[in-house]
Amino acid sequence: MAEDLPEDLLERKKIASSVPGHQPQTSARFHADLYRRILENRHKGQGIVEVGCFSGGSTIVLGHLCEQLGWPFHVIDINQAYIDLTKTVLDRVGDRSAPIFFAGTLEEFAQAHRLDYRINTILIDANHDYEFVRKDIQSIYSLNRRPHFAAFHDYSLRSSNPAHGNIRVDRAIHDSWGARLPLERIGIQFGPDPAPSRQRPSPSGSYWEANGSEAVMIALADVGLPADLGLLRRLRIMANWRDKVASR
Repeated sequence: MAEDLPEDLLERKKIASSVPGHQPQTSARFHADLYRRILENRHKGQGIVEVGCFSGGSTIVLGHLCEQLGWPFHVIDINQAYIDLTKTVLDRVGDRSAPIFFAGTLEEFAQAHRLDYRINTILIDANHDYEFVRKDIQSIYSLNRRPHFAAFHDYSLRSSNPAHGNIRVDRAIHDSWGARLPLERIGIQFGPDPAPSRQRPSPSGSYWEANGSEAVMIALADVGLPADLGLLRRLRIMANWRDKVASR
């Protein structure tokens, strides 16, 4: 629960709630689980990349982690208004992580930045449409250094609203890495009758799949390259990462 987070971080989240436009879309359980897992694996790589900041709900949490660990922090979003709002939120709560913001896609970030360290965790929480998630997964492999972990929010989210597109984060993950890939379920865990559900969706049309998970984490060393990358790109990635996979 939220109580699993440090007191000063809880205070930051409380302050952020008073900022106009700040609307966290994640649970306290997700933030606590993500914070804990990154801390437990802090010896693997350094730095965090957040893809999709919206109004800064998870950015506050990840920024606090990067402060404590002395890590670099990259925040990516295609919407400049979301970036500006997140900057306002971080400033209001007294964040000192000095995040590096990038307006664009993960693919564009990968082309513009050469990392001299391996990222600990990349959080994918942007457009949840199936095709966009597939593109973000492919773009992970455009980074010149492979992150140790990838976290995906809204793993079991669905929507009956056509305006939301084909929201299937889980299918995008499994179609990319296989049906039996090892993953860790984090955040809220749903039973056979989640709320909202397919039978009783939210006013906007969104709901959770029965027996689903709010989010997942994947150790990228435990999964192969997505088959849809194409043979030539797979060979380039393998050659690029071969001598870097063990680097800090």
